[in-house]
Amino acid sequence: DTVLFVDGEDKALVIRSTDYAERQITEPEFEKVLEGPREGFVENLSVNLTLIRRRLKSPELKFKFKEVGTRTRTTICLCYLENLVNERVLNELENRIDKNDIDSVVGANVIAENIVDSPLSVFSTVGSTERPDVTVSKILEGRIAILVDGSSKVLTMPFVFIESFQTAEDYYTEYYFASLNRILRITSAAISIAAPSVYLALVTFHQEMIPTPLLLSISAARQGVPFPTIVEMLLLLFAFDLVREASARI
Repeated sequence: DTVLFVDGEDKALVIRSTDYAERQITEPEFEKVLEGPREGFVENLSVNLTLIRRRLKSPELKFKFKEVGTRTRTTICLCYLENLVNERVLNELENRIDKNDIDSVVGANVIAENIVDSPLSVFSTVGSTERPDVTVSKILEGRIAILVDGSSKVLTMPFVFIESFQTAEDYYTEYYFASLNRILRITSAAISIAAPSVYLALVTFHQEMIPTPLLLSISAARQGVPFPTIVEMLLLLFAFDLVREASARI
């Protein structure tokens, strides 16, 4: 470490300057973009805070540090703009963090599991990203970012449902193109949710609504299937999930 002495002062500053082996700043693997910066967060909290401060030089940007985990004593940092943040949300977040008696914190997901309103909800209530530009954009919208030492993932909150259809490239595209892309994503999500149930209803209960050539084609394709339509549909959806999981893990 480095010790800084100032003439006339009876105290010195001990500055951590030890060089640790760490991963270099690279583009996040799962948040690649065609437009925009190629930087991503790393596992070093000081480096991550520097990436945020370099993009947001406002004096209203505040960093509030806390230690969580009775064994790991992990340092976390709350980042927000003082003039934009919702004070009620900030106070509630701090209370939830302080009240949780967590044994160890090895990643940002551990923090998320202990501060969410509905842990069993199928909808995300806490956002996450590995991109500094997205984090800064969320902070500028009044969000609170939580950085965890040792984790490259940053949590953002409050998280609203429409953010599920946003991407990092939306911040670097004209608003009309970005809006069209978001409408396309929302439409695709609605189709992917409704298509299996609509197909099941038509094939099983409302065959008269299907054109005759298409109905004959579906009937011929299903002659060799020994399962009911609903079982076939569930097996197909399960197979899609297996392929998606395998493509991400293998």
